[in-house]
Amino acid sequence: MSPAASETEKIADSSGRRVGLRAVPRRPPRTFLEELVLSVLQRDRTMLLEDLAERVAGALYADALRHGAGALDIGVFGAKLFVPAVVREVEEGHGTLWEIQPPEGER
Repeated sequence: MSPAASETEKIADSSGRRVGLRAVPRRPPRTFLEELVLSVLQRDRTMLLEDLAERVAGALYADALRHGAGALDIGVFGAKLFVPAVVREVEEGHGTLWEIQPPEGER
C-alpha cells in the first residue's frame, strides 16, 4: 500500500469522530499546528474531526502562501495537502490537549 493510500484511509477513518477541548490540558501547545488546533477549538469547543482538519489545513495553507509557498506545487494542491498532517497531529494530541470521541453510534 502506498503512503498516499494509507493517509487517505486515515482521513476516511476520522469520519464521525468529534474533537473537543480537555477541561484541563495536560501541557501547553508545543507546535504551531497544536496552537492552530487549539485556536479553532476554543472558538467552537467541539467539532467533527474532518471539519477541524479542513479548517486548520486552510489556515496552514494560508500561512504557507503568506510565506511565499505559492510559487511551489502547494499552489496546485491547495489546503487538502495539509489535511493528513492535521489529522495525525490531532490524533497524537488526544488525551493531552483535547479529546477525540467516537462516532455517535459507536459510543
